[in-house]
Amino acid sequence: MTTEPPTSLQAAANLLFINGQPKLQNPYDKFHLFRFLPTELRLSIYALSLPRRVLTAQYNSNKESVTVYAALPSLLSTCVESRIVALKHYSLSFGTYTSKPKTYFNPDLDTLYIPRCSDMGYDENFRTFKNFIVEDMRQEGLLSEGDIRAASRRIDRLHSVAIDYVDAQIKRPWEAYNKASFLRSFSQLDEIILVLPNKDKRFSHDTQSVSSLPSNLHSKSITRWRNPRLPPETILNMWWDFRQSFMAEENVLREVCEELGKDYEIFNLPTVRIKEIEVVQIP
Repeated sequence: MTTEPPTSLQAAANLLFINGQPKLQNPYDKFHLFRFLPTELRLSIYALSLPRRVLTAQYNSNKESVTVYAALPSLLSTCVESRIVALKHYSLSFGTYTSKPKTYFNPDLDTLYIPRCSDMGYDENFRTFKNFIVEDMRQEGLLSEGDIRAASRRIDRLHSVAIDYVDAQIKRPWEAYNKASFLRSFSQLDEIILVLPNKDKRFSHDTQSVSSLPSNLHSKSITRWRNPRLPPETILNMWWDFRQSFMAEENVLREVCEELGKDYEIFNLPTVRIKEIEVVQIP
């Protein structure tokens, strides 16, 4: 059995223009029989395709609001069936007493990244960040008091947190304590990501550093991690410095608890990874 070469008309049908440049579509990139699969299999595929996102959060103390930049989970807008599955895994979160929750959030999949934006570094607002989060508007009476407390614990189930790595030469005296207190507040934390400042200016046309992007573009982009391009010994030293700083704050806390006659709750430092961050624009 021989296969005839495609005609010019068939070849033209497979052309896809990306950024004004013609590219040949691969006919095997699409699966048109998905809707004919058994329902249980389709639902399993949807659940397995849930992405691990990076949610970049900034708190405005003047407006008492939290702004979160993150791409909307694609399953919410793929089809009715996928949206039903996605809504079982995501809830609107990061509301405050002055602003409604607007960001879909899954504490088991998403990483919460809080960059060091203030001139004061990681200040008291960072340390008490969780106190600002109210998942439902209490003043609107949408839920009872008990339901609100249950909803607000969603962020307590967070497994992955990212913060900026701060060089000792520019670190403020209070930052180590604030970071240790913030991390301690997540009892189910499995991972801490230290984010390095991206000093590489030679990005491709579709990739930029977080700090160089206008804030209104973050919602139209995908934030992802990449391994730092540094010598292994440099990365190891950064990890060691962070660990020593954290343990120093833990020792101080233990001594204070002993002096006050209070029980000291041991906090085991989870896995610490060092990454660079990049933002890829969604076409």
